[in-house]
Amino acid sequence: MSIYIYGKKACEEALKAKTLQKVFVTEVVLNKNYREILERLDVPYEIKTREQLDKMSAHQVHQGIIGIVKDYVYYRLDDLLKNIDKKNDALLLILDGILDPYNLGAIFRSAAAFNVDGVILRDDRQAPITPVVYKVSAGAMSHLKICQVKNINTTLDILKDHGFWSYATSDHAIDSMYDLDYNGKVALIVGNEGKGISNLTLKKADFCVKIPLDGPIPCLNVTSATSIFLAHISHILKSH
Repeated sequence: MSIYIYGKKACEEALKAKTLQKVFVTEVVLNKNYREILERLDVPYEIKTREQLDKMSAHQVHQGIIGIVKDYVYYRLDDLLKNIDKKNDALLLILDGILDPYNLGAIFRSAAAFNVDGVILRDDRQAPITPVVYKVSAGAMSHLKICQVKNINTTLDILKDHGFWSYATSDHAIDSMYDLDYNGKVALIVGNEGKGISNLTLKKADFCVKIPLDGPIPCLNVTSATSIFLAHISHILKSH
């Protein structure tokens, strides 16, 4: 199966990752430089009117370009870990039931920005990868290793065997994220927009941490919180 992605950034990143199979563009977008790139990479293209692209994208903001990519193929957990086992430190992001595709796309963008080694998702009660996710991630997910698992708690046991320490995020945690030393391999867990991380996963994790907030707002949304955690942890791992 194939899916549409739309927007210049999403299509350009898919081109870099060599996952773009075909594009539909307006004459405005298909300037000389873009035509040369597509022809050099042997990517077929068709010129469409803006009205035709509006219909193809269900009237989403496409910026005059729509691409076709193969349906996303998830990494197997074993293959993901093979790439990490030889590293002294690593950062995995585990998502426990993110339901909003806009949140999922934004989290993917942050994960790529901070060069995480992989993202692990549940295979149920989880927003699927859709054109909206591609668009919001600004094409960043083309550069991520994304894995689906049936059970996060079982996955945490497997990660522990591979040397990972797990850090669950919660507004109700006692420990501040600034009070912990993130040595070695880190698996950061963030939870559902409303319910957060499941109780079983909170108990299974090695640590439970929060972002200390001083203002009148008691908590952050999941995308903002994830970005802050990733920025802090990736900075520490690089400094070791």
